[in-house]
Amino acid sequence: MFLERILTEISKKGITKNKMLSDLGINHNAFAKWENPNSTPRGETLAKIAEYFNVTTDYLLGRTSNKTEDIASGLEALVRELELAQDGLMFNGQPLDQETKEILISNLEHTIEMGKKFALTGQPKTTEIIAELQEKMDKQ
Repeated sequence: MFLERILTEISKKGITKNKMLSDLGINHNAFAKWENPNSTPRGETLAKIAEYFNVTTDYLLGRTSNKTEDIASGLEALVRELELAQDGLMFNGQPLDQETKEILISNLEHTIEMGKKFALTGQPKTTEIIAELQEKMDKQ
């Protein structure tokens, strides 16, 4: 899967395998190893390749078909985790009480809502973001 994905990304970028290897400082022997389906780059090399093609390491390894990480999905998962969590939550090394947890969830939900809105309408000015956040905080 890795080899297929890397060759696809090389083609989409309109470069050669040698160009990619040169740009990333990876030797040809390493690439030859990856032609074996049981061999893939590890750690820093994998991260460099993913960054080079602006995709996730999970995509390159065939763990997902999503090339990029969706921040909204990650925040929504965090909200779900917070909602399900019982005791023992910490924030910046301090125990998280129920009221603080609810405020944190509310702010994350609002951040997700704003992000989706701005993604649809284009990037807002910083002053618009600050004003909307301040208005939301004043209501709490």
